Amino acid sequence: MKTRTFLLPLCLSALAACATVPASGGARVTGSVAYLQRVALPPGTVIKVQLIDVSRADAPAVVLGEQLIQAEGRQPPFAFSIGYDPSKIQPNWSYAVSARIVDTYRRFIRSGHPLAGYVAPDLQRWQDWSAVPDYAALIRSDARQQPASIYAMAVYLDQAPQTEARAASAALRQRAASR
Repeated sequence: MKTRTFLLPLCLSALAACATVPASGGARVTGSVAYLQRVALPPGTVIKVQLIDVSRADAPAVVLGEQLIQAEGRQPPFAFSIGYDPSKIQPNWSYAVSARIVDTYRRFIRSGHPLAGYVAPDLQRWQDWSAVPDYAALIRSDARQQPASIYAMAVYLDQAPQTEARAASAALRQRAASR
C-alpha cells in the first residue's frame, strides 16, 4: 500500500443510528459505518465509534460510550452497537455518533515517515492520545522529520495527559534545539 493512502482524509458517513433500551436497563445506539473513499483498509485497521455529548460548544465532547471495531481484513460498512447509561442523557442536550479510523494513523507514525507528525493535529482534535507511545518511540529513534512535522508532534505531546508525553516533548525540543 502506498504511504499517501494513509494521508487521505477519511470522511466517514452513513452513520444511521437508532437508540434502543434493552431489558437489562442499559441502552444502545446501533448503526453502521462506511466512508466515501474507494480505498481498501489495510490489515489490522481499527475503527473507533463513539457516542458523544456535544452540548457544550466551549468544552471538549464527553464520551458516553465507545466501541472499537477490528476490521480484520473486512471492508465497510461495519455494524456497531454502543452501550451507554440512559441516565446521562438530557432531553435538551445534543449528542452525536463519531467514527474514526485510528490505527492506520498509528501505523503511519510507526513507519518513521518524515511527515509522521502531520497526523498529530487530527489525533489531537479527536483527543486520541493512544499515539503518544508511538511518537515517543519515533523521537527516540532519531528518525529525520520535517520541521512542520516536528512542530505538530510537539503540540500533540504538549496537549496529551500522559507523563510519557511530557518527557517525549522535552526530548523532541532538546533534539530540535541541538540541530
